[in-house]
Order: sequence, then structure tokens, then C-alpha cells
Amino acid sequence: MKKRLISVMCLSIFAATIFAGCGSKGTSKEEGVTLKVLTHRTDIIDTTLKEIGDEYFEKTGVKIEWEGITDYEGVVKTRMNTNDYGDVLNVLPAITSTELSQFFEPLGTVDELSDYQGVTQRSDDGKVYGLPNGLGATGIVYNKKVVAEAGYSEFPKTLDELYDLADKLAKMGGVVPLAINSKDKWPLGQYDSVASVAYGTPYYYRDMGKMDDVLLAGKPTGDVLEILYKFVSSGWVEQDLTTTNWEQSKSDMANGKIGMMALGMWAVPQIQGLASNPDDIGIAPFPVNNSGELKAEAGPDQFIAVSVHSKHKEEAKDFVEFYATSGYADSEGLIPAKKGQESKNAVVKGYQDSGVELLLADPKEADPVASDKTTEIANNAGFKFWEGSYIQEAVIAAKKSREDFEAVVKKYNDAWNKSKAAAN
Repeated sequence: MKKRLISVMCLSIFAATIFAGCGSKGTSKEEGVTLKVLTHRTDIIDTTLKEIGDEYFEKTGVKIEWEGITDYEGVVKTRMNTNDYGDVLNVLPAITSTELSQFFEPLGTVDELSDYQGVTQRSDDGKVYGLPNGLGATGIVYNKKVVAEAGYSEFPKTLDELYDLADKLAKMGGVVPLAINSKDKWPLGQYDSVASVAYGTPYYYRDMGKMDDVLLAGKPTGDVLEILYKFVSSGWVEQDLTTTNWEQSKSDMANGKIGMMALGMWAVPQIQGLASNPDDIGIAPFPVNNSGELKAEAGPDQFIAVSVHSKHKEEAKDFVEFYATSGYADSEGLIPAKKGQESKNAVVKGYQDSGVELLLADPKEADPVASDKTTEIANNAGFKFWEGSYIQEAVIAAKKSREDFEAVVKKYNDAWNKSKAAAN
């Protein structure tokens, strides 16, 4: 049978945790089993991944041979048309649920592996084919030292507190309360994720195609635009929105010149790497309202699977479980995928301790046709989600006046309603 890879959208965000005393099912050192593990993380093969492999060898006698691949998707996609794609590997985003059994060995049932978050995203007919190596989540990356100097020992849990913090940061002088990186545009796309948080479930863009007036206050996207208007009109963002610079903003946050940025967990290590004290950098859920109930969009970083052609399937399955609960997540600043597993990464633990509810999509609730319809309506209305253009136009207008801001919002909202009507 010809094997087929179908491109689909995939939420990918971050990594796993600490090996919590699992009894190994691996083989003894005398058997000399070697597992080849394919990875896109060529940057940490000689550090974090080597440590994981060495630890597994000490526990089981099974040797781990890491194969780093720079063009992971391109190379592995080609190799999966053969029988030679390692023993353990990341599941390619393009593989659909119905194709999983063609390429991967089942790791167990959904019920048996229910203590891992997100496993239904890589399951079919009740069988799980990949375990997450950790979860990434969205929120507000912030400089703890600067926020503490403004009087907040803990990050705000309500929108009014967030506004109060921004005001206090602005009055300190020399600090941009919230950098939005308007010129680079793509960082503004992060606020489309904030809209999902405002909706309260991971299915906003599935349901959005049924909604009218989506850019007006009272709807998630409209409410997020109003939040941005408040920050811009209050002078709580960069003074010149046309000359912002993403790379410079990371350095400025590391050095205490920027208080906050709406980003994902992936950005924390990048900014920490520029800070004289990495512990000054943290991330917290974005408080989109005054309920005090915190939510965040989240998703697995990568799914680790066993090749259906592996000659050492039992050892490979055991290693997948070990890997999914290893120190990888702590090292990479991700939430442990296994429920109840406490992170040893201070930033991640602080995020978890906020009581945040992670919004993880269930494929059984997804409706690709409905999501595609939302995208089509937006495209025909002259804007796209996740890339920031319409938000950029709105914040630049907000810098001028409320009237200019409302004119931009009305233009796109009317276009949405017209496009939606034509699509139905």
C-alpha cells in the first residue's frame, strides 16, 4: 500500500519532565541492544540528550544512539517511505490519525495512558501512538525584578491588576510596561492566542465561523483588541510603534528595560540567555478578565513514537516512556506531560503554581472543516489570524485616537460580517 503523508495544522509548543522512579522494562547490559533515536534537536545532542541516553543506559543496559537531523521534516518524510527511520522518533505534524498505524507501534490504549496530557492528539481507534515530551503554553513573559520593584511580588491574576501593574511600571521611568513589537508584526499574532484564552476553550477558531461581529467588544477577539487599545492609549507600550525590534526587545527585557511581553514558554530560555541573572525572567498566564480564573492555550512540544519496523519494540516503548518523563522538559522550560509530575524548573513550577487551567484540544472535538471555514471567512475579509497585520493596523490607529481605532475595527468587522454572510 502506498504510504501517504497529508499536511495538517499542528500546535507544537514544548518538552517533558523528570524520570520519577519508573521500574525499567529494558534489557540487561549483556544483550547489547542499541536504539537509534531520530531528533531535530541537533543543538543539544551532546548535552541534554546525551545525559538522557546515558542515564537510560545505566538503568537498563540499552544504548541510545541519537541521530540529529537538521531538516527533520524533509529528511524523515522521505525515509518513512522505507523501513529505515530509526527505532524512536518524533511524529511528523503532517501524519493524520488514520495514518499512525502505518508507521508507528501502538504504545497502549488511551485509558492506559490517560495520565499523560494530550495523548488523544496522537491516537486512533483508542490506541496511542505517541507520548508528548512536554507541553508548551502561552502567557506573559516578564522581568520579575522589575515587576517586584513596581510592588508586585506575584504576577497579577486579574485584568485590572495587570493594568495597575502597567501604570506603576510606566511611572517608574525607563521601563516599557508591555512591549508589543508592532513593527515586526508576527509578535502581535500572539494576541490571537490570547483570544482563545478569552473564549475559555481551545475551540475558538472552530466556532468563530458561526459568529457575527467578532472584532467588537463582547467577543473574544474584540475584547483582546480593547485590551491592546487600553495599553496603547495609556502609553504603556513602546513610544514609537514603527521602529520596534524583536531581537532588541529580548535584550531590553533581560536588562530590565521592558517589563512584559505576550509570548509562549519557548521565549523564556532565549531571554534568560541574555540576562545577567536568568532567574529574573519568568512567565505567567495572561489574565484576560477579572474573574481570577487563569487559563492558557497549551499543546505538546513533540510526540515521541516507536517505528513499526523497529526490531526492539519493547525496549523502544520503554525508552519512550522514560524520555517522556525525563529531565528534558526541565531543561527546555516545558510543562511535564505526565499528570502530577512536578517540574524542577523554577519558571515552569511558578507557572503551574498559579493554578492555571491548560486548554488542550481534543481531536474528537475538533472540526477541521469548521476551522477552515473560519480561515476562509477571514481571508476573504482581508485579514489573517496569527500573523499580526490587522492587529498592527489597529494598534497604530489606537496610538492616534479612539476614533481612528474604532474605524479600523469597524472596517474589518464589517468585512468579516459580509464575508461570513457570503460563505453561508
